[in-house]
Amino acid sequence: MNILILGASCIDIIGQSDKRIISYESNPGVVQILQSGSARNTAEYLSRIGILSNLITAVGQDVFGQNLLTGLAQLGIDISQSLILKNVSTSTNMYITDSDGELFASIKSDNISYMLDIGYLRNVIKYSPNILFADDTLNIETILYIAGNVKAEIKIFQPLNLKINPEIISILNKFDVIKLNKSQAETLWGSLINSADDAKRCARYLSDSKKIKKVFITLDDLGSVGADINGTVHIPAYKTERNNKTEAESAFGAGIIFSLVNDFSLYRSVLFSQSCYSYSNNLLLGSREKFSLEEIWSLLLHGDKIILQSEEY
Repeated sequence: MNILILGASCIDIIGQSDKRIISYESNPGVVQILQSGSARNTAEYLSRIGILSNLITAVGQDVFGQNLLTGLAQLGIDISQSLILKNVSTSTNMYITDSDGELFASIKSDNISYMLDIGYLRNVIKYSPNILFADDTLNIETILYIAGNVKAEIKIFQPLNLKINPEIISILNKFDVIKLNKSQAETLWGSLINSADDAKRCARYLSDSKKIKKVFITLDDLGSVGADINGTVHIPAYKTERNNKTEAESAFGAGIIFSLVNDFSLYRSVLFSQSCYSYSNNLLLGSREKFSLEEIWSLLLHGDKIILQSEEY
């Protein structure tokens, strides 16, 4: 099965202080350099549960870009069609956190995946993938082109920005599967989500009004919901000791793709994807190698769920 993933890859530089951060002073701590990016992380999580993909991303012709591509190739991910840009720096983010991991400050460079333009994709995409997954770090013209012109059996779209571009909203029905977080879903629905029942109504509304075959919404401690033509499903979250939401969103996307490859029902799709989310949410930074099918099945069998107001249904 051919799986094509398009979107962001970057380097994260994370400095964590040993103690409370003192401004205008040198603070002792630990610095990590991590390979990251929404699409890139989704491809990695997918590879760690046994499914390889083709990732089209953009990197600079520099040390960070080479490290990203080498790391992906070592995971078995096809990066042969990725764009390597001369005289452009690989997207890099810097985060400073206190001893508890709370963000103190951050600096983010532009994500250069917006340079994957229509002309480039037209030249490199020579086949119709079974599954196409894209995030919204691509430029708007490229997203519109993917939605309307690139052929795939199943197209998945996962926006990252809290405010979704109105042009994208108008073509959501050209994607078969949409993955949203709680804030994005509330914006599209026009109302707050305060319970699992609210989330199910929201997912049902988006599926029906936008004519999207499958809608998935992650809800933090409320878990996640899914909707398709046959109904709606809610799965509670699993209890975790950490809160690594950015990683968890990418893992949920990998769970969706895995579920589609294995022809899971809606219930099993949401259950498996939520398990991927919760396990990744609990990982220490730089510990993606621990993510595996064995660990996901173990969480499914033995994990403690957070039950808020209603049971799983």
